Amino acid sequence: MIPKSDLIDVPERRAVAVSDFEIRKSGDLLSLRGYASVFDAPYDIYGGPEKGGWTEIVDKRAFDVTLREKPDLHLLINHEGMPLARTKSGTLKLSTDSTGLLVDAPDLDRRDPDVQRLEVKMERGDMDEMSFAFRVKKQEWEDDETLRRLTEVSSTRATCRSSTSAPTRRPRSACAACCPSSTTSTTPWRLLRPGR
Repeated sequence: MIPKSDLIDVPERRAVAVSDFEIRKSGDLLSLRGYASVFDAPYDIYGGPEKGGWTEIVDKRAFDVTLREKPDLHLLINHEGMPLARTKSGTLKLSTDSTGLLVDAPDLDRRDPDVQRLEVKMERGDMDEMSFAFRVKKQEWEDDETLRRLTEVSSTRATCRSSTSAPTRRPRSACAACCPSSTTSTTPWRLLRPGR
């Protein structure tokens, strides 16, 4: 087991496979909207408690401090490249609701080669997962260290991967990334939805 103190303020990454992404096309614009993180939905880290890891839950208030501070975050593909959208310019909006951390990029320019690259992969179903990187500022552990609740995180990075669906006229896959300009790479993990 990793010492709990080693998990504070270090880069981490989580991937979310969800079915409630929305992609819309309108002329030269593409709109992307969906969740980078889902609240109170347990997932296993490093195989879960039975394999030496733990189960993790993101608390519904985990992003409150970060969002209040209005960080300059980018929408990226695979945590790299030029931004598709950015909070500083107003082309990327982040908020929370009862489900999780909502990502909204309403005006992606379809003339942008990076947007074109993403759109084609989403249409083919190659991109269907979203991940985001963060640093844990506060956490709570069960006494036996099998359950970790993230109570405050600082968003640092998110990215398009392969496992988040995006409904359009017909079901398609989507993914997105919210990343600040200066972030380091992190340890990846996989979100397991309840009932799977």
